Amino acid sequence: MIKIKKTDCPEYLLRPHIEDRLVTIKQEIDDPEIEHDIPDYWRNNAVRDELYAAHYEGKCCYCERRRDRTREPDVEHFRPKKSVKNTSHPGYWWLAYDWNNLLWACKACNEDYKGTKFPIFNENKRASNYCLDENIERPKLINPRREDPAEYIGFSCEKHAGRYYVRPIAKPHLTGEKREKANATIDMVGLDRDTLVSERGEALQGLKEIADSMIMAKKSMMHLRMEGKTEDAESIQEEVDRLANLIGEATNPIKSFCGVRREFFINYGLDKYISNI
Repeated sequence: MIKIKKTDCPEYLLRPHIEDRLVTIKQEIDDPEIEHDIPDYWRNNAVRDELYAAHYEGKCCYCERRRDRTREPDVEHFRPKKSVKNTSHPGYWWLAYDWNNLLWACKACNEDYKGTKFPIFNENKRASNYCLDENIERPKLINPRREDPAEYIGFSCEKHAGRYYVRPIAKPHLTGEKREKANATIDMVGLDRDTLVSERGEALQGLKEIADSMIMAKKSMMHLRMEGKTEDAESIQEEVDRLANLIGEATNPIKSFCGVRREFFINYGLDKYISNI
């Protein structure tokens, strides 16, 4: 997971028919004999296109795999719109078309794992209707629109038979609610499922060679400068620049599994070369 880009709400979600539909939904909710209907206006192409762009060209907001923009991805509601699992909550229907509640997710993370789960730390603080402020809640799920997942989730890397396998873990220094939140997020959207553990490992193939080469080049350049061999040092600077570009490309947010790529180079002390796009 990485923090997604902040973008403006599509004009389509600001049109009068959206507000009108919310009024109708409220009336249906208030009448227990009527089953409320929430039309999927979030599937509008303008909304999907903006979500696609905000999620670095179609990456799942949870697992960071790139998904085809027209077939597989779901428009995910961070706070479930119709019901909340293991509660009697009717769902955050008033946020069904709220831009800040919409995310781009793959079907595996959204349907197979998260579904309508939305646990919070204090159930007594849950916003039970549209009159209450949902911002008083403390969700156990990391919100990539508002929080930086890198502050919560790290990675454990193992190598077997020449292949890397990378599992997400709560950052070791975390305690209390933050640690629980990291672990709950990993479990809730299945970030430790075997397919992702393998695919993250594949994303690291070749990065160690780049990191090792950069460390060696920087050391050589430093020694040459200390010896007054400026021209020789400048020739190595070209190699450092080339490797810096490779690190920047490898950690560009549009890359699948950018979070683990970034942490990999940070652990090498090469964070200054990470893409800041």
